[in-house]
Amino acid sequence: FTNTPEARGQYQPVTTREKRFISVFDGRLDNRDDLGAALDMKPVDLRMLSDGALALLCWQRWGIEGLNNWIGEFAFIVWDDREKRLYALRDQFGTRPLYYHVSATRLVLATMPKCIHAMGDIPRQINESKIADALCQFDSNLEESFFKDILQIPPAHILTVTKDNFELRRYYDLRDHIKPVTLANDDAYVEAARDLLATSVTAMLRSPNRKVGSFMSGGFDSSTTSVFAAKILGERGQRLKSFTSTPEPGWDGRIPRDLYGDETPYVKAIADMHPNIDLNLVDAAGRGQYDCQEALLIAADGPTRNSLNITWIHAILEQAKNDDIKVMLDGSLGNMTYSYNGAGLYAGLWKDRKIGSIIKEVVTGGGTPLDIMKRAGGAVILPLGPDWLWRIAQRMRGLPHSKDEQRWLQYITANPDFARAHKIKERASSMGFNFFGRPARHAREYWILMFTQYICNVIPPLTKAHQAMFGIEVRDPFSHRKLVEWSLGVPEGQYKRGGTEKFLIKRLMKDLLPPSVLDNPEGKGRQTPDWHLRMSRDLPKMQADLERFRADLDISRMVNVEQLQKSLEDWPAETVISNSDARSFFLPVNLPMGLQMGRFVEREKGTNMQAGQAVNGDVQI
Repeated sequence: FTNTPEARGQYQPVTTREKRFISVFDGRLDNRDDLGAALDMKPVDLRMLSDGALALLCWQRWGIEGLNNWIGEFAFIVWDDREKRLYALRDQFGTRPLYYHVSATRLVLATMPKCIHAMGDIPRQINESKIADALCQFDSNLEESFFKDILQIPPAHILTVTKDNFELRRYYDLRDHIKPVTLANDDAYVEAARDLLATSVTAMLRSPNRKVGSFMSGGFDSSTTSVFAAKILGERGQRLKSFTSTPEPGWDGRIPRDLYGDETPYVKAIADMHPNIDLNLVDAAGRGQYDCQEALLIAADGPTRNSLNITWIHAILEQAKNDDIKVMLDGSLGNMTYSYNGAGLYAGLWKDRKIGSIIKEVVTGGGTPLDIMKRAGGAVILPLGPDWLWRIAQRMRGLPHSKDEQRWLQYITANPDFARAHKIKERASSMGFNFFGRPARHAREYWILMFTQYICNVIPPLTKAHQAMFGIEVRDPFSHRKLVEWSLGVPEGQYKRGGTEKFLIKRLMKDLLPPSVLDNPEGKGRQTPDWHLRMSRDLPKMQADLERFRADLDISRMVNVEQLQKSLEDWPAETVISNSDARSFFLPVNLPMGLQMGRFVEREKGTNMQAGQAVNGDVQI
């Protein structure tokens, strides 16, 4: 797979001139110019060098001590023939996967578990602990995979192996690299944010054939990366193809309050402002829960969170592939960085006993006295008050809370006994996850947890799967390490000010996004708003799956098949939009996960199909 212009002439493995080091590399180095300058390389020589060869030169010069100079996405394995020592490592946020199997006599490393199983003598057995985590939407185990005896090298870790020693250690910790950002004025924060994002987008526009596309919604994140990319490409005389998911014709139009379902008017307004954006609207008509599901299970080596979103993601990637696009940008991590809503502002002010500032913030938001009282309760009193007060408020709203296990169990797809046996709730609590409890008082700690736990478990295998299925690399400019470190060091007051949330990105994009996006009264866009239409079409297939799962002792022990069957028996006549109705989350999110997990277990047990065989007309990988 060739992902950059420099990689077109790359042959691996790469060796140094004196043959001491030999390496293989997957990914990108997004700060090539900085690394080349540090190596005293001439620009013309750097242009001829692949990222894999550049990584080996950096290793030769600095070894482990130089790893934090690398910015990008990478998995790297290097053999030191002089010391008879092997090193294997993943990038700081783990966006490139790297798995291994170790026994008393052998170490096998590979990008995905399927490559390790290709050795032929390593049993293909499911890992129930990982399955329990996935069924509970708890993606925090950094070392296990969905297969027994196949482990992951965690993000920001390096594995060192000799004949007599096996050591896994961390070489980077995000917390150590978050420094308080103090600039002269508000405009200086915007300028710094602009420079960082421009640097990231420019680096991620490297494509082997100069063709770049983007996912673009009507919100802030993917639209921001698309606009920055369009501006940079425009200066080169190039165009950007953007792709937007729209509801399938026949959708009932029902949507929860403060959300919108059709991105069309917003993305059209964005494209009107930026003439070199070629807008493509994709409705993924006819697709549903089973679209390429078996192919994805094979390619990703496991089930995928929020798998119903695959309907529109696959439709977009197929169209991009037909347009010969090799690189797609998105903005998945924007809400953890530039479009963070400043949720920790009041907690910080309270900690510093700045009561007057809290009152000023609440009142400045405007509205009637009742609006101000509601804002004070929702943004200050409940989040900062005692737990018992928050639980009372949740009960009054008919919403779940952490002390009520029966409510918690409604939102997971695991068999309750299976979840308890794997101590999901206790492990989640010990790590700082609070499924349906009160939001964290210090929101920044939550985002750090997401960067160091969730992202590296969910995104890498899906990215690899799509690379395998479509020949496209999906990149997120908001994942640039320096941008993340800077964003988490910026004061909360730059993200929330005078009742305005997302204060930083709104100022950054003031003249680059239309008012309809910057001041959207409808709130946020809903992914797959037409889920009811798509899933209703698949009811017979889902019912047939669950009948098989019920008869399988292993699947029914892991998956709460009875609960899934009841959800189909009580299938709603229209899209569920009430936030107090558990089905609004369970049906489009958890039900697809339970179904996908059942099929995964079937595949690996070989009870319904042979390994590698596709069903329901899906394309084989």
